[in-house]
Amino acid sequence: MTPLSPIQLRQDTAAVILIIDIIKQILERTNDGRAAAMASGVKFGRKPHSATVSALGLIRQRQSFKTLAEKMGISRATYFRLKRKLKTIHFIDLNQ
Repeated sequence: MTPLSPIQLRQDTAAVILIIDIIKQILERTNDGRAAAMASGVKFGRKPHSATVSALGLIRQRQSFKTLAEKMGISRATYFRLKRKLKTIHFIDLNQ
């Protein structure tokens, strides 16, 4: 590998600075667009599964995982994630 001359180094540095500026502009526009979307009420992320509300109701009634899995067809991981979510919501409600 041959060493770069001072002129080549300056050109490479200028190119890197230009690329960084372009990336900053893209990020600014993206963040502005996200902020505008949030202000207009757009919700980000996945939509909840249709069985989630029903499963949460059954978990509130203290149904076991086995019963819920048979009725709703949800996985063990989903059951415990929803149960943890309920505990968090319940904790927040108690503190208000």
